[in-house]
Amino acid sequence: MMPVQAASRWKPASRRLAVAAIILTGVSLWSPDGMTADTESPAAGLVITVNVRQDSVTKHDVIYAEAAYETHGEAVVSVISAISGYAGLHSWITETELVYQSDSGRQEFHVEFRFPWPVGRKWSRIRVQREADRRISWYQLDGSLGRNEGHLALELREQHAQINYQAVIDVGLPDAWTRTFKQKFVREFLMAVYDHAALAGEQTGLQLASTSD
Repeated sequence: MMPVQAASRWKPASRRLAVAAIILTGVSLWSPDGMTADTESPAAGLVITVNVRQDSVTKHDVIYAEAAYETHGEAVVSVISAISGYAGLHSWITETELVYQSDSGRQEFHVEFRFPWPVGRKWSRIRVQREADRRISWYQLDGSLGRNEGHLALELREQHAQINYQAVIDVGLPDAWTRTFKQKFVREFLMAVYDHAALAGEQTGLQLASTSD
């Protein structure tokens, strides 16, 4: 039998964990088989699909996302390529600082996160490799995240752009609890890319108009 004092300590902790599970998963998207899918068109000319599937070997959740941008394609590529500006794309990213760059173009960034409770503050030092600004790969060298690695591929056709994103992000809690939480993070990040690209496109248009006057 559990001692009375131990039981009194355990029950509040259990309740906190249960509340955390509800907050992070969202009951409507709970998926015990390790698969969730979400497609959204939050703005005209933008379609975002985010899927989470469990890797059959590692048993880690892998986030797959596609974002199709029908306008401002060049600006989209510029925004997603500027990693130092990622802190301006999502409130959960509080800092992205370039700390090393080699002559070959390899970069390292220090990234700070402030995730919702119960995850809290995390940090990650990542190594980034670019391939002609059309593919960006990264993996964690050090940090408080269990894993932070992935890649994104960029396709640009005139003013149409597509981003294909794949990542593993381990925040230190069970994947089943954080599946919807990570979907939300990636979806909002890709939406912010569109918003910043549209703003940049509008500013460029205004500059061109003023130059021609």
